[in-house]
Amino acid sequence: MVKKKYHLTKTKVANLEDDIKNNRQDYIGGSDIGSIMGASPWKSAYTLWAEKTGLITPEDISDKEAVWWGTVEEDLVAKRFTMKTGIKVKKSNYAYGVEEYPYLRGHIDRIGVKRNVGLECKTTSSYNKTKYDEGEVPPYHWWQCQFYMFVTGMKEWYLATKRDNQFYISSIQRDDEAIEQMLIACEDFWEHVQNGEPVEIDDSDSTAETIQELYPEETPGTICDLADSEEYLIAIDTLNGQKKNIETQQELYKNHIKSVMQDSERGETENYIVTWKANRAGTRVFKIRKREEKGE
Repeated sequence: MVKKKYHLTKTKVANLEDDIKNNRQDYIGGSDIGSIMGASPWKSAYTLWAEKTGLITPEDISDKEAVWWGTVEEDLVAKRFTMKTGIKVKKSNYAYGVEEYPYLRGHIDRIGVKRNVGLECKTTSSYNKTKYDEGEVPPYHWWQCQFYMFVTGMKEWYLATKRDNQFYISSIQRDDEAIEQMLIACEDFWEHVQNGEPVEIDDSDSTAETIQELYPEETPGTICDLADSEEYLIAIDTLNGQKKNIETQQELYKNHIKSVMQDSERGETENYIVTWKANRAGTRVFKIRKREEKGE
């Protein structure tokens, strides 16, 4: 692959937080990339598109506990990173971009003082099951770091993550093929923003909630021609039939197991544990779980 030459830009901003908060509709930022690449567990590309086009207002999450503490602890995460690695970093009051892609803008957490590296600081909790100690990096953070390497021209980015009382450092190398893939996705997404045409619908809760927010009420007496959506209606009808058949089969199998257990409270195999015992109302409740689900 022939490496393309891009022209990097760097614009000083008076207040980094204000630039991020007040101008988000004007560009794609690092925190948007996970959504565009389908890697964000919180926000779909469709929701992001609705925000960028002004159809919905992004929720202000700055006062949410996880976000507030993450912002406050960013300095501590950066300080601990330097203590662990010896790499000095500093804040950068610049917005980074590329002339060929004027709608891309990066605001980075920290930049190396004597080394050409960047640092992304994260604070998370035990609910995050990422195996950092085995080299795993959340996909949405990986894409974010690739974005920052593109707009800064750097070849290495660090991800420092505080998870409760644990601290992890991940070194992420620039992947030019992935970046080219990202640029194609960004270009397509921004074209949809510019012309107001929705991006592809997905099955996420984020998209469902956004559609509900966009169309909270019906207009009485109106009729929509769904001829072009007939195939989706057929698919739903087919899946409903399959679901009913699956549920019928499940009940058959459950009844078989119950007939074998009779008045036993618990049943076991090498791989499964079955319980069939009364709840507070006195009704026996049937449950199946794999042994590894609770470490048994």
